[in-house]
Amino acid sequence: MEPTFPQDTILGIDNEAYSTSLPQRGDIILFDPPHNPNDDVLLLKRVIGLPGETVEVWAEGVFVNGTLLNEPYNYAK
Repeated sequence: MEPTFPQDTILGIDNEAYSTSLPQRGDIILFDPPHNPNDDVLLLKRVIGLPGETVEVWAEGVFVNGTLLNEPYNYAK
């Protein structure tokens, strides 16, 4: 998640944030990897696609339902 969260950043996590609403595009979430939920590793990811959407990654950028995703936080471009 660099440069948003440089390595060794300490974060406060709200375990109840999604008890009354669903994640939205752009939210940053922390979760157990689905392939190994018993591992001590957690993943920190930004939500790009929502249920029912198609996400494609091309050299030009990330597309959601055929529309280029505006990623002002992406400094790699």
